[in-house]
Amino acid sequence: MEKFNTYNKLGGKSAFLIFLKLIDNFKYRFYNQDYMNTGSYLYFFQTDKLKDKQQLLDVLEYKKSIPSGHGTLKKLGQDRVSFYFAIKEFKLEYGFYDIDKTMVYKLGIFDINTRYLKTLTNRCLLPIKSSLNKIIIKYVIALHKVKPLFNLFQGYDGDKKILDEFRIRCSYDKNIFKQEDLDSDKMNSYINRWLMEKRLGKKYTSHATMTDDKVHFFIKIKENKFRTYNSVTKSFN
Repeated sequence: MEKFNTYNKLGGKSAFLIFLKLIDNFKYRFYNQDYMNTGSYLYFFQTDKLKDKQQLLDVLEYKKSIPSGHGTLKKLGQDRVSFYFAIKEFKLEYGFYDIDKTMVYKLGIFDINTRYLKTLTNRCLLPIKSSLNKIIIKYVIALHKVKPLFNLFQGYDGDKKILDEFRIRCSYDKNIFKQEDLDSDKMNSYINRWLMEKRLGKKYTSHATMTDDKVHFFIKIKENKFRTYNSVTKSFN
């Protein structure tokens, strides 16, 4: 996904809150269609396309807290544009998204942690609030690092997709396998062997499933199990 911004001055955390309030006032809502598989972003959320750019331009002209807003939107002309915000590593960026060119026009960026996203209460976030509450940035960073490596069979590119904060799936057409190999034990042996070869067995679990025309391989991050001390039984749980 290409980035573009004519202006050097970007907003920060305070400007993001004003950005969200602006979206609330215009009654747009963010949605989360395949929000974990957009380019190199960990998370990517956007609204529907802007219906009245001129009205928004009139407001942005006087929003000094979003210094790039007016000039950037004016430069977009007749392009179909939506609002967006996205997370990459531990940074949140926000701005305009060109729907047809799949290009982002960044208006601001700042450092965040997982906890910050759960504190946001704007109306525009209501459709994605449950997704924001589930976000665990460090786990999704780990999945993005594994994703390029997740190819089990030389010469065949699987269809890779991050499913949630813990799981990634790689799918292959059944026709690349011999008929006698299409059983659950054989498929599970493939993914288990790959996990060991990549030295990922301590951090991930794996399994395989089959549908009518696909074989799906899954790896899942092992969640940290913290031991707690029970003062009544005087032992660790």
